[in-house]
Amino acid sequence: MKWEPIETAPVQPYTEETWFQSGPSVLLWNGNWCEIGSYSYTRKGAGRWRSNRGVVTATHWMPLPEPPNAELRREP
Repeated sequence: MKWEPIETAPVQPYTEETWFQSGPSVLLWNGNWCEIGSYSYTRKGAGRWRSNRGVVTATHWMPLPEPPNAELRREP
């Protein structure tokens, strides 16, 4: 995987019925750090990239990696 320009990131189109649903989560890079976020809209149709910390001014993105295949260990 490599960082791609933010203009190529997957964005769910705006509709009046589903404006409150976010698109797929991806890794976002803003030039200083990366975080997980997704593209979402306001009720009026303004779109923006958001993370748990708020609006992100992202410059690049990449898909989230697969989670590790870990097994739970139980103590004897």
